[in-house]
Amino acid sequence: AVVSTQSTWGVLFTLSAITVRGVMRGPAPDGGFWGWVAVFACFMGNVIGDGVMYSFGVFMPKFKEHFRCGSGEISTVNAIQMGVTFASGPVASFLTNHLGWRLTTVIGSVLASAGFALSAVAPNVIFLYLSAGVLIGLGLGIIYLPRLDCITQYLIRRGLLYRGGHLWLRHRHFHLCTFN
Repeated sequence: AVVSTQSTWGVLFTLSAITVRGVMRGPAPDGGFWGWVAVFACFMGNVIGDGVMYSFGVFMPKFKEHFRCGSGEISTVNAIQMGVTFASGPVASFLTNHLGWRLTTVIGSVLASAGFALSAVAPNVIFLYLSAGVLIGLGLGIIYLPRLDCITQYLIRRGLLYRGGHLWLRHRHFHLCTFN
């Protein structure tokens, strides 16, 4: 594989160029089996990411009981998580542009997984602010942008159809879960 040495990223960029850009030579297939596997993986990433953020309220009574604190302190965890997730767009964009969407997704997954693991052993709410709020939020935020970029590479003709259908399904799912 040809590796660019003009980068200041050094070894990390070299590793990224070999593993990310070296695997797929030429343009991605437009559709086909692997294209739709990528679509399914991105859809499941959205289901998991949105599920983590929007189902936090279900766990609030147990968190209040376990940490012996009020709703305001516990709901701050989810507020930090959503804020960090949606504010991490520039970081995700920078990583996606320099490392590619595969390695960026791996980095976000590792951060979110570390946040989940640390949250499982959180001794107090302050620790939960950092583990569940900042770490999971940053991981989910970094994962969000590459999911959209992946679809544009695998589905050239049907990418807009997928994204439109996905947004419609998300909208319908939100209203069904909220109002039923």
